[in-house]
Amino acid sequence: MSKNPELSLDEAIGFLIQRAHERLNTEAYDYGYDLQVDSALDAFLGSMQYGQLRDQARRVLFPIMAEAAWELCKRGVLRPGVSKWGGQGLDTGHGYTITAAGRDWLSNGATDDYLLMQPGSLAASLREHASLFGLGYEQRVREALICRDVQAWLSCCAMAGAAAEAILISLAIQILGDETKVFSIYNSKSGRHELQKAVRRDWKEHDATQLNTMMKIVAYWRDDAAHGRFIDVTQATAEEALRQLLHLSLWVGREWARLTRAEWTT
Repeated sequence: MSKNPELSLDEAIGFLIQRAHERLNTEAYDYGYDLQVDSALDAFLGSMQYGQLRDQARRVLFPIMAEAAWELCKRGVLRPGVSKWGGQGLDTGHGYTITAAGRDWLSNGATDDYLLMQPGSLAASLREHASLFGLGYEQRVREALICRDVQAWLSCCAMAGAAAEAILISLAIQILGDETKVFSIYNSKSGRHELQKAVRRDWKEHDATQLNTMMKIVAYWRDDAAHGRFIDVTQATAEEALRQLLHLSLWVGREWARLTRAEWTT
């Protein structure tokens, strides 16, 4: 086999998450670490059966696996260093320990939450709804992801909330069938609240409750983050805003045909 193995950053993050999950309730260590990049890379290559090209593959894939580990550090799942005092470290470094928050997240994390750790997968999951929710949604999603990547947590929250509003506006246009009327309602006093009432007017109670709950949570980031007073916005706050936006996008996208049924708009 002459072709080098391929590994995207998202795939590397997913592989390390799986490996970290396997280490939660074991005493297996990579020297004094919970995870060590070289060992993780060897495990990945072993599973992919690139035996005779191992050295070449390691050179190609090591930077990607190392960046994935650092991405998980930025998300608070890992931290550099040995797991216990006196643990054996390596001169080369590249060793990490699962944080307390990381252990909790790995034990309780849902599939959608894993997407938040994978920049490409999260972007793809959100942007695949752009054709449904419009260019305004796509623009705000893109800005939210850029803000997260540069650790601008306040701006990330504001853009996540703005993207949620774009979903509401798209729903309203489809249901009411009159874009001018939709923006007239939206720009009025308590416009978003009134627009939600117009959208859910003929919905079943559980759908109306679902929309109210999701919009209330995401609207919090939009309103508080966009106004002038100081608020304490952390990485965890921004991750929560993106998680809520993802759940809202997935739910409305999945139920779009049912929520916008023609007989409900007559």
